[in-house]
Amino acid sequence: MKRNWLFFILICSVGLNLGMVASFAYWRYGSQPGVNLKYTASPLSFRELTSPLNLTPEQLQIIRGLLPEHQRRIGDLRLGLTQRRQELLAMLQAKDPSWSDMQDKIREISELQGKLEMETVQFFLGFQNSLKPEQKIALMMFMEHRLLAGRGGKGRRHGPWGPRGRSGPKARGMD
Repeated sequence: MKRNWLFFILICSVGLNLGMVASFAYWRYGSQPGVNLKYTASPLSFRELTSPLNLTPEQLQIIRGLLPEHQRRIGDLRLGLTQRRQELLAMLQAKDPSWSDMQDKIREISELQGKLEMETVQFFLGFQNSLKPEQKIALMMFMEHRLLAGRGGKGRRHGPWGPRGRSGPKARGMD
């Protein structure tokens, strides 16, 4: 009976140690610096957009009037982007892909991405017209944090050796 308990404790200890080693390995080597997963997450909800601004009921009504058309246009552009990317993937998977056709498809994708950015900026310009100066500042700070954090902007700062200590050839003894 005593051996069974010792064996059980040994198995649990080994399992916990393996879990810890795997966690540390993922933390150190698995996650790539500079990749901001939150940035690639879903678009802002209405609540996420308006909650930091303390909007008045009149301002909320104006924004709610702008939002449906904006969401429709954004949805159409995203659908077009998805379709073009699928077409590009099909071209890449073809037996003999044409480079000029792929370049044309890439240009179409770039054009749609530009239209998506323009639509977003137009919405925020219309949105800003109904804000007070302190609300505009709060919106800009919120958007700067959302768009630039982890992308080389004014996001989280690290020490001289990056987010996890010393890195590079010297740290690995490859000097």
